[in-house]
Amino acid sequence: MQLILRILTTILIVLFFTVLSIIFFIKIYHASNEIIVGFLAAFLTFAGVLYAKYMEKIRDIENTQKTEKIRIYGELINIIFDDFLYNQNNNDKRRLKEIDNKLKKNKKEMLLWASDKVLIAYNDIASSDNSQNPLIVGEKLFKAIREDLGHSDKRFRKHEILRVIVRQDDEDFKNLINKK
Repeated sequence: MQLILRILTTILIVLFFTVLSIIFFIKIYHASNEIIVGFLAAFLTFAGVLYAKYMEKIRDIENTQKTEKIRIYGELINIIFDDFLYNQNNNDKRRLKEIDNKLKKNKKEMLLWASDKVLIAYNDIASSDNSQNPLIVGEKLFKAIREDLGHSDKRFRKHEILRVIVRQDDEDFKNLINKK
C-alpha cells in the first residue's frame, strides 16, 4: 500500500512540474511549439530516469529488509517451536538460561526489523496472563509475522495456523476450536 502511495505521489509531482514548465515557457518566453515539445520531452525523460532510480532504491531497501525479517522471524519461530512447543525439558536451569539468551538476542534484532504489528503481538505474548490461552496469543504473533512477510491469510479458517502447530486430535485444541 505504501509503495502505491509513493508511486502516485511521484506521478503527481512529475505532472505538476510538467504543466508548470509548459505554462512558464508559453507565458514568459512566448516559445514556439517545437521548443515546448523539446523541453517537455527532455523533462519527462529526466523525470522518468529519476523515478526509475528512486523505485530501484526502494525495491533494494525492501528486499534487504525482507531478507533480515525472514532471518529474524525464522530464529523466533525456531525458539518457539524447538524450545517451548516440542521440548519437554523446560525446567532445566541451564536450558532456561540458554532460551533466555536466545530471546534477548532476538528481541534486539526485532526492534530493528519487525513491523509494528509483530512487535505488538510479541509484547502481548510477554505480557499475557494465565487466563489467556497461549495458543491464541501465539497465533496472533504468527499471523502478524505472515502479514509482514506479504502473505494474505484471507482464505484461512479460524485457528488455521494452530491446526498446523498442534495435533488436531489434542483435546485442548478441539475445545479451543469448538468455542464460539
